[in-house]
Amino acid sequence: MRVLGLGLLLAAPSAAVAQDAPHLWAVAGLYGLERSACAGTAGDSAAWDGAMVAPIFCPSLDEAHRVAIGQRFAAAVARAFPQVETRFAESLPADATARAKLAHTLVASLRLTRATVWRLEKPAGVDAYLPITLTLQITNAATGEVVFTRTRSDVAQGTFPADGVDAALVAQFDARLDATLQALVAEAAAAWKPWAQQAVVVAADGDRWIIDKGRSHGLRTDDAIGADGRILYAAANYAVVQPTLGRYRTGQVLARTAVAPAELLAKPSVLVAMDALPKEYAAPYLSQIFEDALGTRANFAPMPVNPGFSDLRQRALGEAQAAAMAADARSLPDYVASVSIAALPSVRFASNVPGVTLERHEAHAFVSLVDQTGRVVATFHGTGRIQDEVAGGMHFSPEQRRDTVVRNALLDAAAAMARFRPQAIDVPIVAERGAMLVRDTSGALPSGAQVTVLRDIGTIQGIAGRVRVPVGEVTTGAPVPGGLAASDAGATALILRGGETVTIEHAGEHAAAPLTSRLAAAQCTDPDGGIRVEDRGPLAVPVWALAANASFAGRYGGVVQLATLPSRLAALGAEFSGWRRFPPARQRTPDYCFVPVLAVTPAATGYDLTVGFKLMRGDQKLVGSGLRSVLTPTRLPAGTAAEDVAAMLQHDLAAQLPVLADKAAAALKPAQ
Repeated sequence: MRVLGLGLLLAAPSAAVAQDAPHLWAVAGLYGLERSACAGTAGDSAAWDGAMVAPIFCPSLDEAHRVAIGQRFAAAVARAFPQVETRFAESLPADATARAKLAHTLVASLRLTRATVWRLEKPAGVDAYLPITLTLQITNAATGEVVFTRTRSDVAQGTFPADGVDAALVAQFDARLDATLQALVAEAAAAWKPWAQQAVVVAADGDRWIIDKGRSHGLRTDDAIGADGRILYAAANYAVVQPTLGRYRTGQVLARTAVAPAELLAKPSVLVAMDALPKEYAAPYLSQIFEDALGTRANFAPMPVNPGFSDLRQRALGEAQAAAMAADARSLPDYVASVSIAALPSVRFASNVPGVTLERHEAHAFVSLVDQTGRVVATFHGTGRIQDEVAGGMHFSPEQRRDTVVRNALLDAAAAMARFRPQAIDVPIVAERGAMLVRDTSGALPSGAQVTVLRDIGTIQGIAGRVRVPVGEVTTGAPVPGGLAASDAGATALILRGGETVTIEHAGEHAAAPLTSRLAAAQCTDPDGGIRVEDRGPLAVPVWALAANASFAGRYGGVVQLATLPSRLAALGAEFSGWRRFPPARQRTPDYCFVPVLAVTPAATGYDLTVGFKLMRGDQKLVGSGLRSVLTPTRLPAGTAAEDVAAMLQHDLAAQLPVLADKAAAALKPAQ
């Protein structure tokens, strides 16, 4: 379960407002089938962003069935939640503006992320399992912000004749789906506990206003607050607010509805972006698992997105009889977590106990954490591994075990992220000889970073410490004596008066580990956009590309960007009104690129390994670094099938190659 975001605005600052639940409207539909096997657009790659659906269930999920499922969902929401409207924004006057209607009522929607089949052949029939996963999301139709999300997974099972499995599962599918739907809505309603975030206006700064609550109270830059306010900057214990119309007064209370606890909202926000995934897995299903784990195991607040936002917004506008309009601003994520997953082939071999066979299943998750400058600031590796003892033919479905190790790898990666401690970067910016200079002599900031400029305005009664306000943005440029050149990146001309600083509130661990080069590297790509990997040996290792990219990004001493991240984030432009100014989503040309190099060659006592990287600028090789090692594979009992011996070798390589890649990347001298 995830209770994450912030809700709609509260215009009136009264005690009564804090007690009022937001109005809700449920979309009578089922999302998730738009890009799935049922739509014929899923394919076999990580581009599959719809539901994981077994084809036998597609007739039960056609348009007529989806309408019926959506109607049951809307009815269940109306019974379980307070303040539910039968027509969007019907509680407002008919002549209310479209913007007022969108800001008044939140939208509940239902998404299917999984309806698959696990099979286990037995002498007396087939054990079949039907896992179903549904997600309820509540979205702010004005901004696209997902303010609440709850996921439920149920697994039905039974034993059926071999020739009747599909028919039996299809026959019970609708009832099973409805049972999960009803339970999900009931759980979500019990967890739905909105509350009012309130802050007091304590001072004016020109046409902007200082309020006495900030990030530690769950407020974020670009959040909406009050009837028409937007937070321009949120420090730990105060924030700067810009009203769209009119002025505030000192002592006035501004409010907005929150659903998550303030301590969760105060954590750095992270957007999950799936990359390479195992065959037949879909990004929404795996994103939910990882986001849930981040919310409970790491120091982050997940920022989920609603893939159906454009559609539900159009439905809301249609209900409100309003014309199309641009989405309002919302806070951008502090980080993006790019996630790749590899599921290794399972291994089966005899144990040293007669009649007992061992089955080994394993998966790996690689996470690259990207900060607001577009740079990878940390990487994490998670492993899921199960070894079952099988006797008398009693064992688990291979699909079920693979699902378990994939999940466990994501949970392990999320647990590793709990060790990450964000640090702030805060350095002076000055005007010298008609140019701006960021005095970053320690190598904390990369070139090409767009950062906020803050000005100290002194102390304000009611706020501890000195207060700084945003006065513009700059883009860092080339290294120069004394720091980095900088150019104005704001909408209005920036005039420095002295004493200004540039800041990144949630930087990475690199704040304490200076860059050895300001130049940016990314993966080298083929003409078709694929990531280049050099495999010089006779043995292919599918996990190598994922492990190598993570090792380079996490251990290399220079700036590393992810070549494919902007294209993967491009579709989110509808969910974030300021997406074009978000550096991780902007396509940039790196200064040079890197290619992972691997050779696994059979030797007398095992396998010779060569692991390394080379830096390229176009067709020119700049520098390379590599390590050699020897792998002694796990000894398996005589008579083990050749495919299991080959699979165990992949497990051995997955354990050893990331260690070698880390060392090779750390030893590589960055290009200057």
